[in-house]
Amino acid sequence: MRVVAETHRPDLAVVDLGLPDGDGIDLTRRLRTLAPEVRVLVLTMSSSGDSAREALAAGASGYVLKETAPEVLLGALRTVADGGLVLGPNVGGGDLLGGDATQGAAPAPFDRLSPRELQLVRLVAAGRSNAEIARRMSLADKTVRNQVSSIMTRTGAADRVQLALLARDTRLVE
Repeated sequence: MRVVAETHRPDLAVVDLGLPDGDGIDLTRRLRTLAPEVRVLVLTMSSSGDSAREALAAGASGYVLKETAPEVLLGALRTVADGGLVLGPNVGGGDLLGGDATQGAAPAPFDRLSPRELQLVRLVAAGRSNAEIARRMSLADKTVRNQVSSIMTRTGAADRVQLALLARDTRLVE
């Protein structure tokens, strides 16, 4: 693995937790150490919130179940490759981050947003259109429009530009 990571410098790695010759969490950690720029998407059968938390703590940018629909998986791959965070459907039974885990995870006023909403804000701040965001997040255009509107109301942003500037000023994005 060391030779592959250092020689080929991959942009994206898809890692299973259940490897025949090792541990996917450890592999994720080692990949991120050897090639810090690599984005890791965990593709596994385990929907355990503990496993997902451990994978994200090891440096994974996404966690998706193998049962995920192909179009959703493609969206997850695109999102992770573009620097976003993906938590697939049915991961952790809805309590992955727990009640307190989201508090303070992002700067105010973004601390009230879910990880998925934060991902959407980052894409808006990157200048992505609703259609691009919808494709990357495997959502309908109308859903993106409604979520952006809701986020702007909750953060006090008057428009997308102000939302992007607020994200930059609070260091949610660079």
